[in-house]
Amino acid sequence: MRWWQSAIEVIADGGTKVAVAGAVAANSYMPPRQTGDLDLAVAAHEIEAAERSLRMAGWKFVCPLSLYGGLTGSAWIKSEHPLDLLGLPEPWGIDALAAAQKNRASHGLPTLTLEYLVVMKLISARPQDSADIARMLGAASPAQIDRVRRAARQVLPDEIDVLDQMIALGKLEYGG
Repeated sequence: MRWWQSAIEVIADGGTKVAVAGAVAANSYMPPRQTGDLDLAVAAHEIEAAERSLRMAGWKFVCPLSLYGGLTGSAWIKSEHPLDLLGLPEPWGIDALAAAQKNRASHGLPTLTLEYLVVMKLISARPQDSADIARMLGAASPAQIDRVRRAARQVLPDEIDVLDQMIALGKLEYGG
C-alpha cells in the first residue's frame, strides 16, 4: 500500500492535515472487509488545496461526490488507484483531523479515531456505513462506546437512538 503513503504525503506536503477514513480506517476497528479505494479526509475549507496538490502530483479528477450533512468530496484516480477525498465540516472536522495525527491505526498512517469515523459514517448514512458502524462498535469496549456516544451527541444529537440500535446489532453479531 505504498501508494496510500504517497497520496497522503502529496496532500500533507501542501500543509493540509489529512487522515485515512472510510473502509481502510474502519478495518482498523473491526474484522477487515474488502474495499476498492482509499478514502482520505481533510477539513472542508482545505479541500480545494488538497485537490490542487493531487492534481499537481498527477492524480486525475473523476467526479464530485454526492454527500450529506456538510461532507464534501471528490473522486480521483492515478495508475488505476482510486481515491476519494472527503471534506469534513467544522468544527468537528478540525478536531477529528487533529486527533487522527496521533492515531496511526491504519498501517502507521494518520487515521480517524473510532468516534469521528462513526460520526462521519452516521452522516453518510449509506447501508455499508451502517453495517461498518455496527461491526466496529460490536467489538468496541465500553470506554470506546462512551467516547463514540459523546462525539455523536455533539455532532448529531438527533441520531443517538439510531446509534444505540447499531451498537445493539453489533453486540448481537459478536454474541454479546
